[in-house]
Amino acid sequence: MIEHGIDKPFMITFLRRKRLQCRTKEDCEAAFNSEYKYSIGDNLENFITDLKNNKYGFQNAGLDSEDSHDCFHYAMLTRQEEKEIQIPDSDFLLTFYHNDNPDVPKIKMAKSDSKHKYVRSYCKRVTYII
Repeated sequence: MIEHGIDKPFMITFLRRKRLQCRTKEDCEAAFNSEYKYSIGDNLENFITDLKNNKYGFQNAGLDSEDSHDCFHYAMLTRQEEKEIQIPDSDFLLTFYHNDNPDVPKIKMAKSDSKHKYVRSYCKRVTYII
């Protein structure tokens, strides 16, 4: 790193997100009310608090300094995405991780209080001090 003019340790954070499956509003609310899982928003809020409280130290810099957290994210589909998810060969379906049919089952959607669909994503935040 010195050859590139970087002679002091620095922190780098990666955020990965994989779309998995569409869910109902009730599934989304249940996930946010779960006490065992963190949403990506909660995770980033905790990360910023830890930064402010100097939790991360540069004395143990290097790839061994990995700080990794799994979390989730829900996003409401746009009207266009809700149309595209109905099309079997739509390019939109390729945005879902290993899932040929990510749509909410019609019976489950009919029981929902909302007509909107939400896409559930698996997220991972990884931070290194280099």
